[in-house]
Amino acid sequence: MGQFPFIYIDCDYFASDQISYLLSPGMVSSDFVEFDEEFSVNLDYINEIPNECSAYIFQFLGTGNHKQCLLVCKRWQLVDGQNCYHLSLDVRSEIVDSLSSIFTCFYSVNKLVLRCDRKSISLSNKALVLISTHCPNLNLLKLCGSREITNYKVARFAKNCKNLRKLSCGSCMFGAKALNVILNYCTNL
Repeated sequence: MGQFPFIYIDCDYFASDQISYLLSPGMVSSDFVEFDEEFSVNLDYINEIPNECSAYIFQFLGTGNHKQCLLVCKRWQLVDGQNCYHLSLDVRSEIVDSLSSIFTCFYSVNKLVLRCDRKSISLSNKALVLISTHCPNLNLLKLCGSREITNYKVARFAKNCKNLRKLSCGSCMFGAKALNVILNYCTNL
């Protein structure tokens, strides 16, 4: 990408007359090595890597490098979204408005942890239903500090996420009726 190819000539491998031919004026100019037209086309070899290989490479990156790679192109964001199965969010008032776009990127999530601070705005009913529509294959949900969720909206959530296998609730305000509805719809619990 914008770089000239590097040529290394092993002097022990080639005879002196072969090296002089390789370095003749017709082969090498003063600025760069001249190639045929087929080599002068700028090819983006990154796009030739299959999505599965890119996802495998992303697994070995640290958090900082991983985040930087996602800023490179939309394809890498898509590849990462297809292979992101675990997501943990600190739910604050700023993030509640952008939940739809977050789960549009990470649509393969099947394990979700949502933490709400005691002093911040909790996860709302609307946000919980929105999460259930974007993540129908959710297997695990951990809710911490979701004080604004009501029994009725938990029922709508349970209707959308029938594959739920594990549910953990801490400091939530919905009651036994909501848990009974979840047990009725989510038979794998």
